[in-house]
Amino acid sequence: MEKRNFYRFQMSKEIEFSILDPETIEVVSNPHKGILRDLSGGGLCFTTDTPLQKDTLIEIRFLDDGKLFVLIGKVLRIMEIHNVKVYAVEFMYLDRNTQDQLVQLIFKLESRRKK
Repeated sequence: MEKRNFYRFQMSKEIEFSILDPETIEVVSNPHKGILRDLSGGGLCFTTDTPLQKDTLIEIRFLDDGKLFVLIGKVLRIMEIHNVKVYAVEFMYLDRNTQDQLVQLIFKLESRRKK
């Protein structure tokens, strides 16, 4: 059984992402759209019409709770659920402050959902 370091919060939110050059970490594509399916302090899952390969490095951007999150991640797995490709992404180069902000956001969203 896989053990996760962070709680995964199920959600649906529009995101924007760009493909990065793995050597320079520079953006090498125009922005693409996707839908966030879940979020944790260590990664996320999303769907998109843009085909991606395993190990693709991407920059992900989304706005929530008045804050713009800009995260770098690597596609770890590609799953197909109901004929839709779902991409599992692990965050890379994530500083502690940003990770703490993500975890705080998830707790805030979870507490709102329970009300």
